[in-house]
Amino acid sequence: MIDSLIQALSQSWLGTAIGVLSIIVAVVIYRASAIGARPVYYTRSFRVIGFNKDEFMQNVEILYHGKHVDRLTRTRVICWNAGNKIIYGSDIVADDAVRCELSPDARALEVRVMKHTRDANKFTAIIDDNSQNRVILSFDYLDPQDGAVVELLHTDSILDPVVKGTIRSVPKGLLDLGSRFDFADPLRRRVATGPLKIIFIIILIAGFTSIIVGAGASDEMLKLMDNTPAPIWFSPRLLLLISGVAYVLLGAFFLFMNRRRYPKTLTLS
Repeated sequence: MIDSLIQALSQSWLGTAIGVLSIIVAVVIYRASAIGARPVYYTRSFRVIGFNKDEFMQNVEILYHGKHVDRLTRTRVICWNAGNKIIYGSDIVADDAVRCELSPDARALEVRVMKHTRDANKFTAIIDDNSQNRVILSFDYLDPQDGAVVELLHTDSILDPVVKGTIRSVPKGLLDLGSRFDFADPLRRRVATGPLKIIFIIILIAGFTSIIVGAGASDEMLKLMDNTPAPIWFSPRLLLLISGVAYVLLGAFFLFMNRRRYPKTLTLS
């Protein structure tokens, strides 16, 4: 096994691949360090009650605190600073406040900050008195990984509101990281833990092992693996390389999909 590893590392193409990979990693690390301030948000919504208007439902009425509504949707918005520089609340442009905005004909019925990183951030969320379809978000400052979880009840036919606003020195505005329609555990940490994580790691190790063996195995070893004649494209070496790459991609994909998508401090119990 050690001889196979040494032989694999001595291959010129492998050295080139490692060099290219090192350059890619260096570029990724550099870009990550140059992100600056980066406000992002992530939404989870659940339609509590609602229906399409038809003859059968004409005599059904939904009331919220005595007021008629067509539907009721519960949305949680997770906002945080995913960059590496501080965001000051004073940098929010007054004429374009940071806000959760619903459709023009929708109303925000109730809003609250369910969790925040620290009290000093002074993160608040209030319904705009001048426009019932907007919830104004404000804060004093957000250090990297600082943020809050905001919950609102609204009547919008569209599940997820859009977070808008202009912050100085952040030309791209708030970045939408997507939404989820499941609500059984609305803010669970998306991390592969326990046996699941171990399985993914084993898949990765198996993939790298297959690539190393396929690249460095001697012809004698390959003959022991397969004594039957086969076309060159169906050789054991090629099968090991292809299967190794497939395992590596599979393990990396599942680990990536099950990563935590927001700060641990914003996880709700």
